[in-house]
Amino acid sequence: DVTLTGGQRLIKVTTPFGVTTSTMADGFTVSAMPDYLPAGGSANTTTTFAGSADFNGSDYNASVGTGLLVINGSNFRGIASIDLNGTGTIIYLDPASPPAGVMVNAIGTQITINKLAIDTAAAGFLTGTPTARSITLTSAGGATRATPSIYVAE
Repeated sequence: DVTLTGGQRLIKVTTPFGVTTSTMADGFTVSAMPDYLPAGGSANTTTTFAGSADFNGSDYNASVGTGLLVINGSNFRGIASIDLNGTGTIIYLDPASPPAGVMVNAIGTQITINKLAIDTAAAGFLTGTPTARSITLTSAGGATRATPSIYVAE
């Protein structure tokens, strides 16, 4: 038996030739490529960002309503970081214990980021006039995928 503590993982491989178990020093990750809606590589702004503040299908205004930026898709429980358009600061993410203002739903299909988290992590993401931005998610295994562009403003 392998005992797991504190979120640590081991891998046990059994073959006809024997059994071996990794050590804590070996290290490995298991995660899937993030995808956006609609699924299957045909993502678009309308479905990927549905539910965002003042969202009309093409833009997001952080100063209206809830100020939430919503990203819809799949495989978000394996996300290690969120890069808001390469603006210099990356939000590092443990989906089980995300930073303040960032939430990943239990089934990994939605990430919600509030305006304070955006202001704290990447103030340059929001501008006074609508500016096209994309967001890049990186999985724990290092796979990256950028969202379709969305016009953002504040």
